[in-house]
Amino acid sequence: MNSRLISLDFFRGLTIAAMIVVNDPGSWSHVYSPLRHADWHGATPTDLVFPFFLFVVGVSISLSLSKRKISGNLYFKIIKRSIIIFLLGIFLALFPNFDFENLRVVGVLQRIAIVYLVCALLYLNTSFSNQLKIGIGMLVVYWITMMFVPYGGNIAGTLEPGNNFAAWVDSFIVPGRMYQGTWDPEGFYSTIPAISSGISGMISGKIILNTNNSIKDKIIKLFYWGTLMLITGHFWDYIFPINKHIWTSSYVLFSSGIGMMILAMSIWIIDEKKHTSNTKFGL
Repeated sequence: MNSRLISLDFFRGLTIAAMIVVNDPGSWSHVYSPLRHADWHGATPTDLVFPFFLFVVGVSISLSLSKRKISGNLYFKIIKRSIIIFLLGIFLALFPNFDFENLRVVGVLQRIAIVYLVCALLYLNTSFSNQLKIGIGMLVVYWITMMFVPYGGNIAGTLEPGNNFAAWVDSFIVPGRMYQGTWDPEGFYSTIPAISSGISGMISGKIILNTNNSIKDKIIKLFYWGTLMLITGHFWDYIFPINKHIWTSSYVLFSSGIGMMILAMSIWIIDEKKHTSNTKFGL
């Protein structure tokens, strides 16, 4: 397989293009329904864009850090990159009025920064099996706390906008303005399962890096694990609904499963079948 994984560039470019379209659909009063987020439970194609990006971040971590020698300088670069991404998110939240009193501290770039930092450190300091256990553990712990732990005088398992365990925790730990007033879809607590979205990408990267497998074997394994995650997420949805706004565990498996299958299809088309005429310089 090409040292430069063009299929990953394709998937990354496709995700960024989709991100641009959903963030600027033209007229916000006449938005094509697939370009809208689900109101609450459930998922539309638009709800897959952000987790796909975190998935690609995870794949990229595996592919890039596997070639690096662990050193203090490498850790410095990882931390520096995370801080820059986080601060860029803060800057965009302030621009153009720089109203610090109403600053939204959390956001999309801030979540990307945290996921990248945690996943990169996990990749460098833990084994593949432990990464898998941590990823699953985060999803299970998040499910338990969201569904079975009472909070602030409310009964356990409440999953309403602004009235759920994640929103309650964020009300104590998230400084500044919340995007939805009393809660934020990119809050710190719901970033925990978002880290698992990144870990799912790292798992895919591990499959791709396995030199004992042919390209066809890698494609089959990605399809297998992607299908398994998609089915598991679908059945988990019955007791812990798929929901991007609070990044539920079922949503992680559902979106990561689809992401794995799209990556597998991209590898099959570009790396196996060599349909690369339009990807000469990458995306």
